[in-house]
Amino acid sequence: MWISSMPTELVSGIVCGVALVGAYLSFRSVYRVEQGHLGVLTTFGAADFADEKNKKLNLVHPGLHFKWPWQEVKEFSVMERITDLASRSNGFNAIAEDGTILKLDAKLRIQPVQENLYAYLFEMRNPVQHIQQYFKCLLRHEIANFRDSYSGIRKSRQLLNQKIADLSKVHIGTKYGVKFNAVDIVDIVPPEELDRALNAVQNAQAEADALYSRALADRDQRLTAAQQAVDIAVNRARAVETEIQVLGSHLGELKRRGVLKEYLERRRVEVYADAKMAFVNQKGAQ
Repeated sequence: MWISSMPTELVSGIVCGVALVGAYLSFRSVYRVEQGHLGVLTTFGAADFADEKNKKLNLVHPGLHFKWPWQEVKEFSVMERITDLASRSNGFNAIAEDGTILKLDAKLRIQPVQENLYAYLFEMRNPVQHIQQYFKCLLRHEIANFRDSYSGIRKSRQLLNQKIADLSKVHIGTKYGVKFNAVDIVDIVPPEELDRALNAVQNAQAEADALYSRALADRDQRLTAAQQAVDIAVNRARAVETEIQVLGSHLGELKRRGVLKEYLERRRVEVYADAKMAFVNQKGAQ
């Protein structure tokens, strides 16, 4: 009973030390993998393989797990990740076929794949940065060989995105441990001088379109007014024609009855009665 012969303070210290070590080891031996993530255990830096020959990692799924205190867990997200290819807010440069220097703002959508995670986690010091630089090279190459001007490249942005996506599937696949879902070219900005010139052209075009639209509207308005005037004149002529026809028919009826002379005489008297001034043809009077 050597413990009983030891001082109480020393025994208490040993017990406390053992308890602290046990608590530390317990804390180091339990870990949790969050939902949407996977984990890989490493022992003194060496990865835990399920198939070392084919470099297939032994993956730890979400939940609470046990490990030895000397082991470390490398946790990573398996969800799609959107990364900005431009390290700065003003984008990165690319040269078009005609020598125009363009600034590009593009985003890369990638997602780790379980078939080749060793390359993604252990073969590159900074996998995301490596992939960003690789795709910058792809974009620069495609823009340099895109047989169109700046305006054509802007209009064909979707086609350019698709070409980059197709290249990534054919030439890259999953060798970096990720699959490339898409490359989104957010904006393509020309040099300041070209931008000013294009803005001037667009403003001139907009002004010309506005003048043309106003001219068309004025022409349509004039045509409408002229058509309305023609319609009014036609209606008036038809009304006069109808009135003449009715009057002629009435006079013809009076003539058949033999009273046309009396009717004309009475109308003459009525007209003279309403008139304030009358001009008499003396020659006719004679």
